[in-house]
Amino acid sequence: MILSKTIIMGGAGTRKGKMLGKIFGTALVFMMVASLVAGPTPLPLSNFDSHALAQEAPELEWSRIFGCPGRDTGYSVEQTSDGGFVIAGYRDSYGGSHEDVYLIKTDATGNEQWSKTFGGSSLDVGSSATQTSDGGFIVVGGTQSYGPGSCGVYLIKTDASGDEKWNKTFGGSSWDEGSSVKQTSDGGFIIVGYTHSYGAGYYDIYLIKTDAAGEEQWSRTFGGPSDDDGKSVWETSDGGFIIVGETQSYGAGLFDVWLIKTDSNGNKVWDKTFGGENFDDGYSGQQTSDGGYIVAGSTGSYGAGGESDIWLIKTDSNGNNVWNKTFGGADGDYGYSVQQTADGGYILVGRTCSYGAGSDDVWLIKLAPTKPWYVDDDLQDYPAADFTKIQDAVDAATSGDTIIVYPGTYTENIDVNKDHLTISSENGAHSTIVQAANSDDHVFNVTADWVNISGLTVQNATGSTRGLEFI
Repeated sequence: MILSKTIIMGGAGTRKGKMLGKIFGTALVFMMVASLVAGPTPLPLSNFDSHALAQEAPELEWSRIFGCPGRDTGYSVEQTSDGGFVIAGYRDSYGGSHEDVYLIKTDATGNEQWSKTFGGSSLDVGSSATQTSDGGFIVVGGTQSYGPGSCGVYLIKTDASGDEKWNKTFGGSSWDEGSSVKQTSDGGFIIVGYTHSYGAGYYDIYLIKTDAAGEEQWSRTFGGPSDDDGKSVWETSDGGFIIVGETQSYGAGLFDVWLIKTDSNGNKVWDKTFGGENFDDGYSGQQTSDGGYIVAGSTGSYGAGGESDIWLIKTDSNGNNVWNKTFGGADGDYGYSVQQTADGGYILVGRTCSYGAGSDDVWLIKLAPTKPWYVDDDLQDYPAADFTKIQDAVDAATSGDTIIVYPGTYTENIDVNKDHLTISSENGAHSTIVQAANSDDHVFNVTADWVNISGLTVQNATGSTRGLEFI
């Protein structure tokens, strides 16, 4: 995976990006778009991949500020079908006595078309908004004005003009809040957040499925005895769901990234934790074009050694690590959202305290797609293959690449010395055999980190190192 572009936006104040394109402001809702025009500011590099390409930052295309004299904040932005944008957050509508959910619709250049507020006499916040199939919008957040507890999950449906059609609250007698909402293929909605009212521990991940009218169909909690939080949810191609969050109950450290796959009824199929001995958390994730998953978050366990680094994790369809990368410097850097781009790469947004003009700046990172290398021993199954030997493909690959091996018998001793490589068969182990050219030596000698080798039959290594050797 090659770093193809990085953009830092901000000044001497605080700018925080949370979820793709989402801009936090310290006083007013702040929106910024950069055009891909080369600008004068060189890229500060730290512990990037040795193959990273430094490019100049683009110029600012436009920025917009929305709000009143009080404290107004934007938590979420998404492009709409007309090329404009919808923003969700909260507005200090009453001079500091309480805040309301704040929904803003703009045109393609960020000019406000309309804005709406929702809420009651206490604190109400919008965390996420997305356009629905009828052209309206669905908003989720938290409310202290309505519901039975201290705070409830707050779901608001509007028409295309932002006028409320209905709202629902979910939760129990304590503190519950929604972080992310998506419309599902059946026309309903899937919500993820956290709950203190239900579950096994202090806070648990809270997953709620509703019908098209916002009526709860089912809910699930995930967690252990400590603090667990759901940040992002997506429907997957099999009709189930993928949840990204953080867990203090499980894993290796203080907090770990938690990836949970469920079926269509919210029942857990599998879960994976990622992290080390320090604080690691996941904020965003989605299914990728290869059926796997991409997760963005932050890590205090790995990277440059600062307070935290942006952490990007790629998994296979079962949640197993394929590769991961960190981005950061001497201070705190945090990843909040990732999406796969049309070219097969990734766009990642977060905030940086290590680089830029201020104490916190928005950091936008583009990663180029990984290159697949194809190997066919006789060029019969795939005449356009790049190589006939696996070792040749390993030598040509760079960190993060994938090597696809077509059916056949490969007689060689292979040295794998590049991190984050995936070597897998095109048709399974029954038809893809790798046998040692020197039977007293290894078939695969792995001296790199995060290497994934699967779907191959390894044979004919009779020496002490046998088929696979990991150093």
